[in-house]
Amino acid sequence: TNVVLTREGWIKRVGRLQSIETTRVREGDSVLDVLPGSTTDAAIFFASDGMAYTLNLSDIPASSGYGEPLSKHVKLGDGVAIVAAIS
Repeated sequence: TNVVLTREGWIKRVGRLQSIETTRVREGDSVLDVLPGSTTDAAIFFASDGMAYTLNLSDIPASSGYGEPLSKHVKLGDGVAIVAAIS
């Protein structure tokens, strides 16, 4: 599976990723990172305030659409953005 993270903080899990350029994202947004892994793995998201947040890949919604905001799964401070991620 692959987790797609956008610059505006939206996440989704997709089974197969043909091309980053053709992945559906909200208008004005773009892909920040793609995390390959298994549903038994975890992803770590790094925030601009120095915090790191861990989510199991299986907890990230599978979607062919835009996904969900990461802030639905973790509590981010005001004005805090996700700047990087690893799996």
